[in-house]
Amino acid sequence: MLATFLLSSVSLFSQDQNFAFAAYSNFAISNEQVQNWHPQGIEVKKSNGAYGYFSPAVLLFRENGDFQEFEISRIGFNTKEAEVYSLDSLNQFSHLVGGTSVDEIKAAVRYTYSFLIDLFEEESKLKVYLGAGASPYYLRASMRPQTSDIFPVSSSTGGIRFSAIPTLAYSISDHWFLNLNIPFTVANAFVSSTKTENPAVPISDRKSSRSDIKLFPNELHIRFGLGLRL
Repeated sequence: MLATFLLSSVSLFSQDQNFAFAAYSNFAISNEQVQNWHPQGIEVKKSNGAYGYFSPAVLLFRENGDFQEFEISRIGFNTKEAEVYSLDSLNQFSHLVGGTSVDEIKAAVRYTYSFLIDLFEEESKLKVYLGAGASPYYLRASMRPQTSDIFPVSSSTGGIRFSAIPTLAYSISDHWFLNLNIPFTVANAFVSSTKTENPAVPISDRKSSRSDIKLFPNELHIRFGLGLRL
């Protein structure tokens, strides 16, 4: 899948002939940690940070200095610890039980078009860009509670993030360069469905869905990359 994506990206814009490969180290964190997804009125809190994972990309440069980028931004499976809370009689959240885990499958790609900003002389090794990106993604999460009075829940989410991406690029040599960019999410549009494994509920009623658009979500993403220009 990875090889097909990268090779098709190059062949699609082969007329540019000036392309590069890059590998990014990613650091992402979100403060939106409360997940209101359990139909029993339970809240699940889990960490949404991800640090140090790598993502490959193909960059295609234009004669005017702008570039396009195609990236496999996330493919992975992981298990996260979660804390489960419920509302008590005073409408306050009380901790139920620890040890609950959430299994997650994530997949995402990103397309970015970056414009060269003329802040330095043409021969300068340091370049500044401002880009706009779109990142389709898919997330599947399954909660495995450690108590029998909470039903297992699974959810699937598909969506797309739109970002503004300032970038600093530094040429180490004619072929090697460093890239630092910070994608700022402008909007996150998604559709999600949730299924509760409650045997007392008919199968047709165990699943629910919703859609939403979050503007300027409270999340931070930093990418540091090493690239090879061919």
